Amino acid sequence: MGRLGLLLLTVAASGCSLIVNPELPPPSSDAGPEDASGQDASGQDASAEDAGAQDAGADDAAVVEDSGVVDAGPTGGTIVDDGTRGGQHAGTEWGDALRLVAGVHRGRYTSAVLDLGFEAQVRLLSWRPDLPYALSLAPATSSVQDVYPGSPVRGDALSVLIPMDGSGQVPDRAPIVETSGSQVPIAADITTTGSRYVEGVFGSAIELARGDHLAFPNTDAAVQFGDGDLTWSLFARTATCTGGNNVFIGSEARPTHMWLGCGTSDSTCPRGTGLGGTFLTSADAGGGMCTAGRFDDGRWHHLAATITGHEQATLRFWLDGVQVGLQAYNLTGRFDFTGQLSFTVGAFPVGDYDAEGAFDEVALFKRALDPEELASLAKRGLGRVRLQVRACPDASCSGDQVWTDAQGTAGAYIEDPLDGALPRVELTGVPATRWLQYRVELIGAGTLSPSLERVLLEYR
Repeated sequence: MGRLGLLLLTVAASGCSLIVNPELPPPSSDAGPEDASGQDASGQDASAEDAGAQDAGADDAAVVEDSGVVDAGPTGGTIVDDGTRGGQHAGTEWGDALRLVAGVHRGRYTSAVLDLGFEAQVRLLSWRPDLPYALSLAPATSSVQDVYPGSPVRGDALSVLIPMDGSGQVPDRAPIVETSGSQVPIAADITTTGSRYVEGVFGSAIELARGDHLAFPNTDAAVQFGDGDLTWSLFARTATCTGGNNVFIGSEARPTHMWLGCGTSDSTCPRGTGLGGTFLTSADAGGGMCTAGRFDDGRWHHLAATITGHEQATLRFWLDGVQVGLQAYNLTGRFDFTGQLSFTVGAFPVGDYDAEGAFDEVALFKRALDPEELASLAKRGLGRVRLQVRACPDASCSGDQVWTDAQGTAGAYIEDPLDGALPRVELTGVPATRWLQYRVELIGAGTLSPSLERVLLEYR
């Protein structure tokens, strides 16, 4: 063939266009992780309907729009779409970027059939999502996130990070990996045979049976928060929030008393069953609340608490990146632990406040993350942007042409290789063609939607 052309689809408020021959970054040799699980980030099968909001399949109220072809010739061409033209939406919409329609958790955009002008080998696919979806947190993560247009989550002041990496059953006293750099000595405290590693938001997670928990000494410097700001963050999946408070993370050294989890409706939690917790200092000052933010639906959710200020403090609770509770109070004393009890995940160190569920990426910060960081933290774990391509035999893509990943595997998806640059993937399994289509699947959570600004295809 020997002829070179380039298609660039850019989404903007004024529309989207395909332009010939802009510069490309060097291709990546990593085609991205293959989606073999058939599950979205919620832990549910991708074909199952979201119980909390509507999913939009490819045939659900799809809007088919016209496309135009301009200046296509033997050496390439320019194809222009006008923002509201050129594709098929099912639960998605174009604005300044491709996003989910409000109230939809999963949607799909299918491009118009792209006419390359001649039979060509499509060599490379790159795209510009707002965040590095499925990238787990690490102290150095922030530098990787800087190449994405969304708000990065800074790793500074990260004092505890438990990624929950492993496989199989969790034995008693097994060491648990901690990756913040604080070298916190975490161990499993297991009394049942039901705790095990399961599929999580980022790789694996630990599912704890009621009565089992993870623990480390609460005298460790990593959990002495003093009179500074703080953030507690974790991903959790549970179907149980009954029988009193279910503590997901926390500790105490009376009167210091701190926990976050699921509070049940009683005289101390008049707002009902939902995300709750208590934060008391060494002077027995502070408070707590139970919110109406429910998450006991058996799906993955992001939970967080932040405290800003001290003499005039504000406690906020966050569910899936959205603030669901706020309490202001004057604090005296410090958030320090001086006793020999443990800081625990999955239970409280004293009393009958055990939780039951799966936990992933427990992260404690000695600073308060801002609202944009918290939204990004939740979206990065719960959201996904993934693509498929197909070669078409004609301009209408007639026949039953299968959608594939970069290697040509039918039904599989192309995902971000997370290699420190905006995603770009070699299309090694796509046959030579004149006509090509791609489609984008977006998976969100709650009110959060991932977004995609552009898709770029290089062919020759």
